[in-house]
Amino acid sequence: MDFRVWIVRSLWSQLVSLLLVALTGGLCMLLSLAGDAAGAAALRALALVACVFFVVAHVGLVVLLAIRELDRDRVRPE
Repeated sequence: MDFRVWIVRSLWSQLVSLLLVALTGGLCMLLSLAGDAAGAAALRALALVACVFFVVAHVGLVVLLAIRELDRDRVRPE
């Protein structure tokens, strides 16, 4: 089975989640400076969700790479 598509999707989802963390972090700082505590708290929560998603996508990537490596060893006998 070809896992390249799933590995690329996992990498893209990690990139998007990191960009979302950076964007929400910047907006959170901006709203904090403007005095909007409720908006800043909401953006912090969104950044936390993006961080959790990044960790889950990273674990999925590790699993996919391990399965691909095991599958490669099984297909190619020595």
